[in-house]
Amino acid sequence: DFMKSEFVSVASHEIRTPLTSVKNALDLVLAGKTGAINRGQEKFLSLAKRNTDRLCTLVNHMFDIFQMESGKMALHPGQMDIADCIGNVIDTFKPLADEKSVSLEMLIDPGIPLTYADRHRINEVIGNLVGNAIRYTPENGAVTIKAYQIKTMPDMANEAAEAFDQRFPSMVSHFVEVTVTDNGSGIPDELVDHIFDKFRQVESSLSTEGNRAGMGLGLAVCKYAVEAHGGKIWCKSKKGEGSTFGFKLPISGDPS
Repeated sequence: DFMKSEFVSVASHEIRTPLTSVKNALDLVLAGKTGAINRGQEKFLSLAKRNTDRLCTLVNHMFDIFQMESGKMALHPGQMDIADCIGNVIDTFKPLADEKSVSLEMLIDPGIPLTYADRHRINEVIGNLVGNAIRYTPENGAVTIKAYQIKTMPDMANEAAEAFDQRFPSMVSHFVEVTVTDNGSGIPDELVDHIFDKFRQVESSLSTEGNRAGMGLGLAVCKYAVEAHGGKIWCKSKKGEGSTFGFKLPISGDPS
């Protein structure tokens, strides 16, 4: 296992540098920085860029998995606005959603306080969930992203819980919860319990793109990242009715 981990680490690092150069070169050409390109050239360059982006994502996920499993992943937490983070993700994925005529709806509780977390990692988690939802949603479908604050406290009647919250606020846990819901094809029951496993992937026939989006590492990275913050991630799905992926993070940012 050590040898495998070391190989993944070295291979990921060695592939990243030339891959980044290729990606940057394609970006420059597509932006017209090297001269005008015709429509036919743009079509093939765009195809190359999409696949290069996918390869970059795969390599980054492989490196992230190694970092997380070896305990080398460092979090850089700070105060972050979860609504702002979700808004940025929606802006990023809107072109992909528009291509498929998939509507993106954002429902955010305005009372959510700032959350203490690693913005880059949480942005990656939300981006992964939203991107997957769009990919597995049919044309003219819908993806809804919600965020709200929740409290957990000892089991008791509502009135007693309210009094407990007021009297012992430090003993009540506050979380921010984010859910991403689609009306796509759903996930078979036998796969739901293993959806966050490494290299576990929903059959390509369920994807409206007709191909696989990767090696099944993205959701495993999401699980590691959320749990590293002391949070929890889950999936609820029914074949033919769509899926909901959600996660919650402690607002204090204290995993203990």
